[in-house]
Amino acid sequence: MLELGERTRRRALTLVAKAYSSISLDDVSSFLGVSRAQVADVVNPLGWVVDTASGMVAPKYTGEH
Repeated sequence: MLELGERTRRRALTLVAKAYSSISLDDVSSFLGVSRAQVADVVNPLGWVVDTASGMVAPKYTGEH
């Protein structure tokens, strides 16, 4: 069951990265099923930029999610 959750999360990351140049932190949190505080831990390794002051995330699509 954990594998299904991880595949779903990877797919959500790919879709968000393809569709958005910026997206709210709340939306990313909701799409990934993690808290706002956990978003940076998930997306920073992918090269995404999280701006907690503005509450926005700048996805970076690399084709590798």
